Amino acid sequence: VFEVTRAEWEKVMGPGTDPSRFAPGGEHAARVAGVPAGDAARFPVNAASWDDGQEFLARLNRLAPEPGWVYRLPR
Repeated sequence: VFEVTRAEWEKVMGPGTDPSRFAPGGEHAARVAGVPAGDAARFPVNAASWDDGQEFLARLNRLAPEPGWVYRLPR
């Protein structure tokens, strides 16, 4: 229902794994250079491939504490 934030992505996938173009080190990093880091961490992840999304979901499901709960992409 909601976009995955850059902070959530890195919490699941690890530091430095954010594929976003509007992130430090991303293709358009200069366009967000003046944004405080805490605010930029709340931006949604962009430029993630389908495979990246599937890997994120697999890792998220392994970390999820709720029994029987499965995170997935919508159909």
